[in-house]
Amino acid sequence: MSEKWLTATLDRLCEPDHWGYRPGQVPAVEPAALAALALIGHGREVAAQLPLQWLVKAQRTDGRVCSATDAEAPGWGTAMAIIAWNAANRMMGKSERLAEYHAPIERGLAWLLKFSGKPVKSHGKFAHDGELIGWPWVGETHSWLEPTAWTVLAFRAVGRGHEPRIAVGLQILQDRLLPSGGANYGNTVVLGHELMPHVQPTGLAVLALAGVPDQSHGKLAGALRYLRESIGPHTTAASLAYALLGLAAHQQMPPAARQWLAAVADRATGRGAWLPRVTLLALAELTDRCPLLNIINSRGAA
Repeated sequence: MSEKWLTATLDRLCEPDHWGYRPGQVPAVEPAALAALALIGHGREVAAQLPLQWLVKAQRTDGRVCSATDAEAPGWGTAMAIIAWNAANRMMGKSERLAEYHAPIERGLAWLLKFSGKPVKSHGKFAHDGELIGWPWVGETHSWLEPTAWTVLAFRAVGRGHEPRIAVGLQILQDRLLPSGGANYGNTVVLGHELMPHVQPTGLAVLALAGVPDQSHGKLAGALRYLRESIGPHTTAASLAYALLGLAAHQQMPPAARQWLAAVADRATGRGAWLPRVTLLALAELTDRCPLLNIINSRGAA
């Protein structure tokens, strides 16, 4: 934790002004959950209680945690809140755990089990299996890769990775990997043309698939190869962080990862982009100690 960028980032995450998408903006679920995870991972558990408690207050009575406190939707951030609460529970004793975040976690899980994407009948225009039901960004829309990956991670974190819907979610993640390597936002081949891979969704997908039997017919290996070949000190902050988290989950962390993180953090902070991009870099810097990576060792690993 000797890097100046890391110490400065963690100091800022202790303040509510940095739980938004930009410094000084109102807090939002995604940056608040990432802030809590980074603070927990770097040993600042007391400071992490502030964003964790803010997430509890942001939770609706039905269990969802919406992207903004003044909105009724979307609720995809519920999975990220659960992951943050569960990371805090792992740091506490049993009695504290039951009294602290157990109830918010259970409400959030119940809501996620009721929330689902709309199936799309398979036809020649799209190559992926649109009839598999995962999780969408917003209600009444198709299931997409990233919200499905976050939900899979949330259920695996709490030891419920064998839920039937999570099994389908894992199937979706493998189905949405591109034949030539990597992943896009959720489609694979459209009108006969394979879509371009992107680093961020690929990293998140392979993170969620860590420790899962590979039934992708080689596409998972291709996704990992794509990440290894695509990242470096030139990569944007969020993409580098997700790529490194995904690679670390498969024991493929590049030797120069910490130097890349420092270089990208210096560039990102120089532009004032403190959150959530630099928060993700702080998470990726933890490598095997990251709360997100600990998920794959939980009771819920499929």
